[in-house]
Amino acid sequence: MPSDIIFIADKKESSRFELIINSVKIVSFRVDENLKKWIESAWKENGFSSRSDYLRNIIEDVVINTDKYNFKNNGLLPFKCKYTVTFKIDNSLLEKLDKIVEKKGYYTRSDFLRDLFNYLMNLTAE
Repeated sequence: MPSDIIFIADKKESSRFELIINSVKIVSFRVDENLKKWIESAWKENGFSSRSDYLRNIIEDVVINTDKYNFKNNGLLPFKCKYTVTFKIDNSLLEKLDKIVEKKGYYTRSDFLRDLFNYLMNLTAE
């Protein structure tokens, strides 16, 4: 997922141009051992080539179908979380995710992601 730099020149005005830079960010959040194991098996079982692709796919779905993910802020604190999960995400998707995090009343993005993936883990366990 490389950064994209797009240069667009205006054909009507030679002095006008637009520069669009889509940068990639690395997002991390803390998880406990059970959630770490679930994430590691879930991306493989669902046919993704990497954990980042799997997590990014879920985030894209959350942004598009926010109401589908009906979970509440459970206040899952990272005290027992010994593992850090990281993935790459483009800046525009990250901005949309952060708006959802704020709208749902989470203090941090990590808290939201921990609740989201715990919710998904519990759904698959049912």
